[in-house]
Amino acid sequence: MNNKLKTYVLLIIVIGVWGLIGFKVWSNFNPDIPEAKAKNLNVSFSPKANVKIDSFSIQETKRDPFLGTITKKLEKKANTKIKKSVPFNWIPISYQGIITNQGSKQQIFIININGQQLLFKKGQTINEVSLIQGNAKQITVRYKNRQKRIDIQK
Repeated sequence: MNNKLKTYVLLIIVIGVWGLIGFKVWSNFNPDIPEAKAKNLNVSFSPKANVKIDSFSIQETKRDPFLGTITKKLEKKANTKIKKSVPFNWIPISYQGIITNQGSKQQIFIININGQQLLFKKGQTINEVSLIQGNAKQITVRYKNRQKRIDIQK
């Protein structure tokens, strides 16, 4: 009967352990939610004004902290000349149109400068006016190192 007693005791322990595990699983799926009671808290926030002002001053150093050498004072130039832009007068330039050679696909632009009609290719310069780029609607010209975009005259 000694073997049967050990078997019954182990069977009771196993059933107790599995019962405890089953109870934990069942209680996690069906938790009891406690009722939340509203607390009437009177909370007001009134920060204290910090009236103390932190002041400091910056002083000029006479010695370089890394090299250990004495620094020289930089002299400020009081007389700085400002270049005034002179108004630039463009000569009368108008764009009349474009001529395209179908065989060589070369473009020739018709430009009217001071009432004189001239034919330009890209990169060509006549009377200090050079044609930078262009298409059927507008051109870009350079006159005395200033660029201007000109639309076609209709």
